Amino acid sequence: MTQDRKSFDALLEKIEGLKKASELSERLLRMHVAELIKKGFVKRRVLSDARLKYEYSATPPSHLAHLLITKLVAFDTSLRAKKKDIIAGTRI
Repeated sequence: MTQDRKSFDALLEKIEGLKKASELSERLLRMHVAELIKKGFVKRRVLSDARLKYEYSATPPSHLAHLLITKLVAFDTSLRAKKKDIIAGTRI
């Protein structure tokens, strides 16, 4: 694991650390992290503890590559279908 990856994982584990580093409010930072989770760039898991705690980690690059390829293929398929509709004279 590279030092950059270790640093990124460590930062993601601590919202407070990210808040200070990014100079964003906690609410805005949580919104951005939620968006990264939704897009698959960051993973969140619940830690088993007395209090509710989360651990954040970066999605491995190999998984990101697969995710991006899947999204690109879906986008290309959609564009091809729209092009076919336009050529056929139908509305989009």
